[in-house]
Amino acid sequence: MIRFNNVSKQYNTKDGELVAVNDVNIEVKDGQIFGIVGYSGAGKSTLVRMLDGLEAPTTGEIDINGTDIAKLSGSQLRKQRQKIGMIFQHFNLLWSRTVIQNVMLPLEIAGVSKSERIKKAQELISLVGLSGRENSYPSELSGGQKQRVGIARALSNDPEILISDEATSALDPDTTNEVLDLLLKINKQLGLTILLITHEMHAIAKVCDEVAVMDSGSVVESGTVFEVFKHPKQDVTRKFVSEEFSSPQEKDDLTVTELTDRYPEGKLIRLTFHGPQSELPIVSNVIRKFPDIEVNIISGSMRQTQEGAIGSLSLQFIGKTEVIEESLDYLKSLRVETEVISND
Repeated sequence: MIRFNNVSKQYNTKDGELVAVNDVNIEVKDGQIFGIVGYSGAGKSTLVRMLDGLEAPTTGEIDINGTDIAKLSGSQLRKQRQKIGMIFQHFNLLWSRTVIQNVMLPLEIAGVSKSERIKKAQELISLVGLSGRENSYPSELSGGQKQRVGIARALSNDPEILISDEATSALDPDTTNEVLDLLLKINKQLGLTILLITHEMHAIAKVCDEVAVMDSGSVVESGTVFEVFKHPKQDVTRKFVSEEFSSPQEKDDLTVTELTDRYPEGKLIRLTFHGPQSELPIVSNVIRKFPDIEVNIISGSMRQTQEGAIGSLSLQFIGKTEVIEESLDYLKSLRVETEVISND
């Protein structure tokens, strides 16, 4: 169990006091994949540095299985750090070492015998899907393969916690999905607690059980990924969710005003589906039940979370106001979450 209890971190700068983390409370259960999402400058990296003992909180406690990290020093802190594996955005591999030599490095530092180092490294290389590449150098690997080496190295000391700090940010979408699938496999196979630090909501949706959204050093929203996707409360969360559900055209950052200008007639409606609703022909039912309404599909997408599917659909309804209102009431009766983006 990881607990951040009223954790704050301030730095004194020439321009005054800088609050990097402000009164954060997070609880991560054993065996979870827990996501912390936020844009650059939100405080995510500072939080990770405090968890790993590289920074001490100004106030509050960081408790890992009954141990307050901030109170450790010297050999106790080094021993605690061995229980935490780190995966980095830019791999941090030694370019003069082969794959197996990179994976063995933490074991070498820990004083493990050569035969045991080799055996352990080979097992981990197989686990991350790099069998046959043991003697390759990082320059001979793709970005995804380099990150797999980084994951194997992070697992070499049998950590209790694995921290992925923007580990997929430098990868293309397909490779990102492969790495996320590997993290899911590791979580299930080894029972590891994984802390996923990212600004990519896609990564959160794909693998995480719960998520905390950070903004300006504070946790502004938290809960299960399913609930946060269904009911984002804060503006920054809604922006993350909207970006994840946007079609490629909408990722050009269409605002409500721009949508209204592009579709000036009728009402713009956004529907959110979850669970069994995502499999129902709801739009077809509306068209059949209200033939006097013209329904235009603007965009739509579906995302799978660990608790089930969530879909989003943007529509334009054109017709008499009273009939459109009836159709909206009908949608609500089907327990479809309905949001009017704009009125005619």
